[in-house]
Amino acid sequence: MALTGITLLCLLAGAQSKVVAPPREDIVEFPFYFYEGRFIIIKASLGNAPAENFIFDTGCDATIAIDYKYAEEIKLKPEKNSSFEMRGVESDLPSEFAITDISFKETNPLRSLTLRRVKGVISDYTKNFGREFREKVKIKGLIGVGALFAKKVVLINYNTQTIRIGDDIDKFHYPGMLEIKMNSRRGSGLLSVKAAVNIEPESTYVIDTGAYCSGFPRPTKGDVDFGKLKPDDFQHFKTLTIGENTFTSSKALLLVPIRFEFGLIGADVLSEMSEKKIIILDYKAKNLYVPYPVLVKN
Repeated sequence: MALTGITLLCLLAGAQSKVVAPPREDIVEFPFYFYEGRFIIIKASLGNAPAENFIFDTGCDATIAIDYKYAEEIKLKPEKNSSFEMRGVESDLPSEFAITDISFKETNPLRSLTLRRVKGVISDYTKNFGREFREKVKIKGLIGVGALFAKKVVLINYNTQTIRIGDDIDKFHYPGMLEIKMNSRRGSGLLSVKAAVNIEPESTYVIDTGAYCSGFPRPTKGDVDFGKLKPDDFQHFKTLTIGENTFTSSKALLLVPIRFEFGLIGADVLSEMSEKKIIILDYKAKNLYVPYPVLVKN
């Protein structure tokens, strides 16, 4: 887990109208809680277990990663040792498991989204979240890109705090929508892009809704010890430049140095890229779409 260890279709009816969801049968929608403007928290049920809190994490290549204490609690049996990629880093984790299903709490009670026989991993990553966060939010794991996002289009609406998933970008159309071409991170499901924050040099940034906050690359040996970072090590977000487009925000978002050779664009910055606070990730075409982008005027 990077940093401390911790993101569908809408229509606009007129320039001043509310963003509303069309009644499409081929798009699923479920709510989330945008905790402290940083973490996308969703409800999911594993097998017959009650619904619990999970982080919606586009920086995790597994379909799901579960805390080992929660795995013991619901008597989830490991099958074999495995590893997977999280934020472009190979992480060795204790075990792999298969479960019957993962069900998501949808906004429409007559519908349900269930993934069958999902492969996932068990880890002790939640120890990095901090005790206060663990006790308050009671996170049981991560929902990553894996089977959920495979060749799908994902719309995250930070304003209505809903996520929509469908198969075709044409069902997620906005007039004047900005398209940004992305890359697959080392053949995984993670999306990345060449970008620059503030006056930092251009580098690769992974789209990571599970990051504690966005950050710029500062390769070092070993983990970053946040307790030893000095005020000069941090920056406030001013601009994000991708190609010819430069995004900005009026919020005092904090950026931190990251020990990897790549940076992270987290849910905090993603939520500020659009006036309507909507971003669309197309995992099929490997594109990021930003309706109503907040750009620096030249």
